Amino acid sequence: MVTARVDCDVHPAVPHLSALFPFLPQRWVDYCVESGVEGFEPASYPPGMPLSARPEARREGVPAASDPDVVRAHVLDGGGAAHAVLNCLYAVQALHNPDFSAAMAAAVNDWQTAAWLAVDTRFRASIVVSPHDPRGAADEIARVAADPRFVQVLLLASSQTPLGQRAHWPVYAAAEAVGLPVAIHPGVAGPTR
Repeated sequence: MVTARVDCDVHPAVPHLSALFPFLPQRWVDYCVESGVEGFEPASYPPGMPLSARPEARREGVPAASDPDVVRAHVLDGGGAAHAVLNCLYAVQALHNPDFSAAMAAAVNDWQTAAWLAVDTRFRASIVVSPHDPRGAADEIARVAADPRFVQVLLLASSQTPLGQRAHWPVYAAAEAVGLPVAIHPGVAGPTR
């Protein structure tokens, strides 16, 4: 029997909100620019912590995990993992406007495809969904799951509605329909700042 090591919790960082602009509808790009929105980095896991960034990355102000080559070198090539599952914790779940939250989740999924999955066949990704519109989240799961490099649906443990409530059932049904597990990651799907 051949076994392979999989790092199932790699956190790719969106380097800047503008990295998502090619994947967002123009109305949301305009909203971000006109409103001065700078980004949605999770406050619960600061990128400058010694365990989450290289010293030179902290000096440059760029999260180390925003560079697929750095992650590939440390996790796949240097760490011996055959695959790395990406869990992008960009705080789109904390956005209370369900349309904006859903658009940002879709943009994160498309960004992961272009910026990460396209650069190394060993990367896999989690589908990011908005908890504010479970039926819309189900549609996003069906859309993204067509790409077999997405291997699970990502939910955050601390949501506004407990994950066992029937409001979340459309998400679970959609994941089941496409044969994907639901991963529950520590995090807050509400205001973090």
